[in-house]
Amino acid sequence: MYYYFCASLPALTLGEKPAWTLDEFVEACRRVLRDVDYRATVALLNDSGDVRSGFAHAWRQWDAQMRNALARWRAGRLGVDVAARLLPHQGYDCGLEREVAEACARGNPLERELALDRLRWLWAEEAARPAPFALPAVLGFALKLRLAWRWAGMQEEQAETVIKEFMESDPAAAAAG
Repeated sequence: MYYYFCASLPALTLGEKPAWTLDEFVEACRRVLRDVDYRATVALLNDSGDVRSGFAHAWRQWDAQMRNALARWRAGRLGVDVAARLLPHQGYDCGLEREVAEACARGNPLERELALDRLRWLWAEEAARPAPFALPAVLGFALKLRLAWRWAGMQEEQAETVIKEFMESDPAAAAAG
């Protein structure tokens, strides 16, 4: 249990600059967490490694289902079959397909991406809630901190550049709009 550490984590808001950088958070984790928990946190942040945390396993399963829902939504718009490319995952979130479809129905790609990241944020909050002073809370904070920095660093010009580059690199996606 990490009572003091979890209680001292700063509040995060998607789209606002966080009080801690990712490096500061990782350093704080290195000083406070047990070695196995520190490695699990770093592996989750880097999307790498064999993480034996139940939280990390649940995240990877949920994220695979979300990516599959996105692939099916995009494939439906393009009229292609993606069944062979879907990621295997355990469990099934019944509402996720609908939530992804609602997010993808947003007016522009930036709004879509924000809606998808809000789904990720909500998942991290809900998954950490049962253990507010243990590793799941630290891992949930890690996911939210990564998302918060993604959006805090995003400027409208940068977003337009990213979208333009994506559209130029994937003509089929540009046609599907």
